[in-house]
Amino acid sequence: LSWTTSRRSFTRRTPSVLRRWGRGRPRVGPGAPAGDRLIAFGHALIARVADETDLGPVLGRLVSSERRQTSHYGRAFRRHVTSLRREAGVVGDHPMLAHAFLAFVDLDALDHLRTDDQVTTVRLQATWADLVRRVTGANER
Repeated sequence: LSWTTSRRSFTRRTPSVLRRWGRGRPRVGPGAPAGDRLIAFGHALIARVADETDLGPVLGRLVSSERRQTSHYGRAFRRHVTSLRREAGVVGDHPMLAHAFLAFVDLDALDHLRTDDQVTTVRLQATWADLVRRVTGANER
């Protein structure tokens, strides 16, 4: 695949994924608790990387981490996580905490965990949910 062909395919497919994260069943769409939406967002990213038929992660691996981070989608992911953390009432440096959260679901990190450490998708999703609950204090409310 050439970079141009890959970029076109990635650009066509990714907006539909972004729309799904902003909508969804009432349980995880707008109006649902921010912590639940943040958990659903991470679960979707993890599931997407685990799905070998999904071209998004395949094409994403052709792009440097720096380009993924500075792309429209990288910025949109950080804005989304930042807004959900604020909505959840978390106090702190939201942009930096969004980077910390997204480091766990970074394509390279997930590839390493899944391939080298043999961590299952279910375990990754459970850990993401645990992280979100601990940081948002969802277990305490």
